[in-house]
Amino acid sequence: MFGKHPGLAMIALLLALGSMHASIAKDAAVSLTMTTVSDYRAGSAEAARVRAWLQAHAQFVNGAMVGEPAKLGNARVTRTKVNDHPLRTQGAGDGALEPLPETGVTGDSISISTNSAGISQDWSYAWTDVSSGNGWVLDSYHWSRDKLPDSSD
Repeated sequence: MFGKHPGLAMIALLLALGSMHASIAKDAAVSLTMTTVSDYRAGSAEAARVRAWLQAHAQFVNGAMVGEPAKLGNARVTRTKVNDHPLRTQGAGDGALEPLPETGVTGDSISISTNSAGISQDWSYAWTDVSSGNGWVLDSYHWSRDKLPDSSD
């Protein structure tokens, strides 16, 4: 049918693919997340707010707090927010994304990484909706000490 006119075959194929793509895009769910990364120097007012947020959202195991927010050094806060209005993105008039919010939606997460005097700590929180209430729940905590050089080297 298209043997004498290969260009027509290409046009027919593109039209078929274009209409298929449009129907897939129309029916597909769209998800949009925003991630911000904020760095704070040890001893700054912002680092004090990070410490206070960690203490306010502390988790305890056998009566002991998970992590040592009092030993916070330089801190990096990474926040991922699920946009509850996927067709509306952050605009020029919108305020900055608050790195340590009190509330969230399912899918939101906050990671806090810090290093002080050779000790690294990493906290990862997720917003959780549960029947007993909503809140930031500690997903994981990691503590490590930088390896010191062997004195015999």
